[in-house]
Amino acid sequence: MVKRFLRFFAYLAFFVVALIFFAPKLGMYYFLENELKAYDVIISGETLKDEGVSLNIKDGQIFVKSIESASIKECDVTLLLFYNAINARDITLSQSAKSFIPLKVQELKLSYTVFNP
Repeated sequence: MVKRFLRFFAYLAFFVVALIFFAPKLGMYYFLENELKAYDVIISGETLKDEGVSLNIKDGQIFVKSIESASIKECDVTLLLFYNAINARDITLSQSAKSFIPLKVQELKLSYTVFNP
């Protein structure tokens, strides 16, 4: 009985790890990019790399209503079942925002967990 119970949890853990590793992260990114078009937000010029557990985005340009608003040097998106995180580095904002916010952001960390939203 205990052996069956342990085998069940081993299979469950393997399934969860495989689900996270083989999740279509590129497909999710392109879906998000398509959904942002409804708000006139376009991300272009980026290079994407699926790294198993995370998605690495490099050299992205963000346009809002056809105006370049920001450029992001590197961004890591980690999508796990109960914990999701976005870490962006070297963000440069448009010169039009110079009067009320700083133009350089060294690092931006966003995280969400089901247990502590």
